[in-house]
Amino acid sequence: MEINYINNFINSIKANKQMKKQFSNFDEVKNELLLNYNNKNLDFKKMIKELVIIYYQSVGLINLVNKCHLHSDNFRELLSYYDMEEYAYITVGNVYYKKENIYNLSKQKLKRIINEGKSLNKELDVHVWITLYDMSILDLTIMSTLKNKGLLNSSIDINNPSLIWKESLESDFYYEPLYIDNDFLEKVDSVKS
Repeated sequence: MEINYINNFINSIKANKQMKKQFSNFDEVKNELLLNYNNKNLDFKKMIKELVIIYYQSVGLINLVNKCHLHSDNFRELLSYYDMEEYAYITVGNVYYKKENIYNLSKQKLKRIINEGKSLNKELDVHVWITLYDMSILDLTIMSTLKNKGLLNSSIDINNPSLIWKESLESDFYYEPLYIDNDFLEKVDSVKS
């Protein structure tokens, strides 16, 4: 079984020099990810969905647009209270909606952003989401951002505007990971709330 997201995910780990050092055999990593991909742990998925609702209730739904790295980081922090952060990876990359690349992020542009460090005077033109251990995506902000850009005509759930995506499911979305880094927020921003 060949899964594009898994291959891109592994390449995204390799793009982060610190994470790359943690793994000695990427064939083993791929096999592990394939096993996880086929895992149907319904309790985990139910818990994630419940935590998403709790998260939105605690932060509110007003300030989601263009705050993807902040909310992804905060949600992963919430997972740490349940000893579940090891099942979630902060992922930076491109989102395609109806085959349109929303952010047009290249590896070179991303490298430049990371090398510049904290640039508080300009908006980052990247998208950040959480990749869960089964290679499904939890995106807390994309629906609100697309609605704000006028690209999403359908209504979104006002109480839970998150998107859970997996490559095996038919969808108008496609995610392309370019960089995995659980410390991405600290490298490019100083906002934490």
